[in-house]
Amino acid sequence: MPIKKIHIGFDLDMEVFMRMLAATPADVQFQAFGTDDAKPHRKHRKSPKLLTHSTAPKIPGGARGAILAFLVAHKGEALAFNVISAELIKLEYASGTVSSQLYNLKVDRLARKTKAGWTATAKAVAEVEGSSNGQ
Repeated sequence: MPIKKIHIGFDLDMEVFMRMLAATPADVQFQAFGTDDAKPHRKHRKSPKLLTHSTAPKIPGGARGAILAFLVAHKGEALAFNVISAELIKLEYASGTVSSQLYNLKVDRLARKTKAGWTATAKAVAEVEGSSNGQ
């Protein structure tokens, strides 16, 4: 059975290819695929939205310090988790950190969990009031 079509690929210099093209019969078809060394064009993306500088007052000690100061400011009261979380959000801290920070304060014996809510311990009051007096 005779071969009717054949596809062959060559890696040729452009000058050699043009000479071959000039010497071929008219019934031969060439398909040329070139390579371009330029980088592909990328669409310009919008610049990312950056967070603005916070204007809320930051408390020394970060979120942990803010929770501790809030508990000591309300000593004698049992504060619900959502009240503490709302205060932390108002100070522009992440709301997801409240649970872990309260746990760390509980482990350090600076906060106590009761059925009514969270309270500051005597150790926490002494630590916060001692640091505010410059000791």
